[in-house]
Amino acid sequence: MAALVEAALLAVHGGIFFVAPFLTLSPLRAVAFIAVTQSLFGFYLGTSFLTNHVGMPTLADHDDLGFLGRQVLTSRNLSGRSLTGFVFGGLDSQIEHHLFPTMPRANLRRARADPPVLRRARDRLHRAEPVARLR
Repeated sequence: MAALVEAALLAVHGGIFFVAPFLTLSPLRAVAFIAVTQSLFGFYLGTSFLTNHVGMPTLADHDDLGFLGRQVLTSRNLSGRSLTGFVFGGLDSQIEHHLFPTMPRANLRRARADPPVLRRARDRLHRAEPVARLR
């Protein structure tokens, strides 16, 4: 049932996003609008993914770190102002998101309350870097 609802919502979104510009703009402007918005969104999304993945270790299949080690070692939290979390869509709590993927984003900061098992993993593996220093 959930898959049908998701498919229906995607179809509605596609219909609105790709049809509405042609109903309200000239065909050339509608194509330009769609091309520009999709390009900007792709650049923004690519920047967000690059920020979290460049410079992080690549694990092999035979690496036996366990779930906790794998999630903490291959993720990083961005440090910075609260604007950083907004602009990068929650990458200031990325490790917590990987550990608790179903937790609402608003609660991820509270998950940093330092339970002992997370503290040990974080001391060993954790990386939090300011946005300006990522390479």
